[in-house]
Amino acid sequence: KPQRTVGLDASERYIAEASANCPELEFMRHDILQMSFPVELPELFLCRFLLTHLPSPRAALQTWAEVAAPRALLLIHETERLESSHSALQRYYELVEEMQRHYGQVLNMGVILEDSLAGTAWQVRQSWSLVIEKPAQVMAQLHLPNLRAWGRNEYAVQAFDRSELDELEVTLDLIASGAMDAGFVRNCARQIVAQRR
Repeated sequence: KPQRTVGLDASERYIAEASANCPELEFMRHDILQMSFPVELPELFLCRFLLTHLPSPRAALQTWAEVAAPRALLLIHETERLESSHSALQRYYELVEEMQRHYGQVLNMGVILEDSLAGTAWQVRQSWSLVIEKPAQVMAQLHLPNLRAWGRNEYAVQAFDRSELDELEVTLDLIASGAMDAGFVRNCARQIVAQRR
């Protein structure tokens, strides 16, 4: 059992939500790209669906290596690809990928994960691809609030067709509620165990 487990996030709202859900753990507001980590010499890092949202994953990885304890471990889980036979879900993934690209981010971060670690102080110990099939209803329940949030940001308003986004929202709502069967989503993820050199 770890002596101390600390979750870091830049959002006060997410910190409050995490603290309420897991009161036995510690949560702190912190920019994970800054060197002044609130935890001294962490021995284990867990990074899940985070690097995909950063403009410079390699810079983040190197920052973590510089604050890590000697021989510390880094566990990473990132998406390689998302596939659905349903056109609405597939279109959602295409739009998300386009928007993330506009902001200098990578949706399918798992594809370039090993390259991002190259040249840092982390050494890859294990790397494998994991395929998970999830019901489309469950995935739509996750995607719908995201669409409602990013579908109205400045880039989406200018780059995407409003009627298409509205139609997509209606369809995702039907899938999320179970009123429309959309089968399964195939989620291929890259999982890596790296160690501080």
